[in-house]
Amino acid sequence: MSAFVYQEMFALGEDTTPYRLLTSDYVSTATVDGQEILKVDVAALTLLADQAMRDCQHLLRPGHLAQLRKILDDQLGRADMVVTTGGIGTEPDDVLRPVLATMGTVDFAFVAMEPGRVQGTGSLGASNVPLIALPGEPTAAFVGFEMFVRPVVRRLMGHSEVFAPRIRAALTEPFAGGPDVTTVVPVEVDDGRATPVGRGMRALVRANGLAVVASPHADLAAGDEVTVMMLETPG
Repeated sequence: MSAFVYQEMFALGEDTTPYRLLTSDYVSTATVDGQEILKVDVAALTLLADQAMRDCQHLLRPGHLAQLRKILDDQLGRADMVVTTGGIGTEPDDVLRPVLATMGTVDFAFVAMEPGRVQGTGSLGASNVPLIALPGEPTAAFVGFEMFVRPVVRRLMGHSEVFAPRIRAALTEPFAGGPDVTTVVPVEVDDGRATPVGRGMRALVRANGLAVVASPHADLAAGDEVTVMMLETPG
């Protein structure tokens, strides 16, 4: 019989993984039959599993963050302006926010507007390329683009009129907005009447205007007039 030789499983070379300490709690030692053993509380395993699932989604891994930054860096030499969507909230999964913070001067602010309460602006790189960072939810990104991005793009293009034309239109159904925010509602305008189209990509296809309902006019009835930013000429 050949002698036993220990071989470490799956030896792949030097381990260069950037480990981090999650907590110093939930781990202790105990003596059993004269031998010291390691005790790990079930709460430690729960914490580890929760964090591992987030990491496995590649959202917090340093390598992926570096790749995200490289993608943005590659654009700074050719872009007149950078517009991003998503990843700018305050949750751990919002990874774009910390990446942008390492690339220039970027401010994130809560805006009294629904949808799209979080917006980001600033400049990136040595050339100070302008940045506008929009939310990731489709309706919020759509509204943010029309409210903030399109006027900047038109000004960079040399246009004197940078804002969309506005009309007054009567709502075809009741609308309840927020009491302390300006509510922007995608609507379909036809013959002086504005019909809210709802949220989501399918609904936005129908929208040819954005009704702007400023605080404190939160609750409106069918027939009430609202100001509408026209995105195209109504049919």
